[in-house]
Amino acid sequence: MTVYENLKETYEAYRTDVLSLEEHTTPFAGFLGFGKGAGEAPLHDRFDREVAARVGEMTGDAAEYMDCIDLILFAPSRSGLPGYAVYTQIAAQRHLLPALAALPLGVRASLLDRYRATYPGKHLLPLQTLVLEALQTGKSPS
Repeated sequence: MTVYENLKETYEAYRTDVLSLEEHTTPFAGFLGFGKGAGEAPLHDRFDREVAARVGEMTGDAAEYMDCIDLILFAPSRSGLPGYAVYTQIAAQRHLLPALAALPLGVRASLLDRYRATYPGKHLLPLQTLVLEALQTGKSPS
């Protein structure tokens, strides 16, 4: 399997796990500190670790490299998952910051335009401003 195929499988498994969790979680789970809510499940940390591992494997084929970047940056916008899962997917974008900064200017500009169109400015999370910064400046925020 390629890195992209592994990464795509990671995203698909996370989606399946979240939907299953949603199906089996009561509406007030975690409310007022009773029990744990769906957003506290260990599957979110596992997803983040797996994305980090896949990003660490991204080398070689330029097209596959860009497919991986595209998946990580834009999958949250089209996932249809609950907010806590979308935020987990967005948080995984931090693993891309050095890779984004290292991209050629033209590629960064194209991704920047798409990212801004996909995630309107007034709704950005702090991490997303770091993604924009890496795409704009070519420097990985520290």
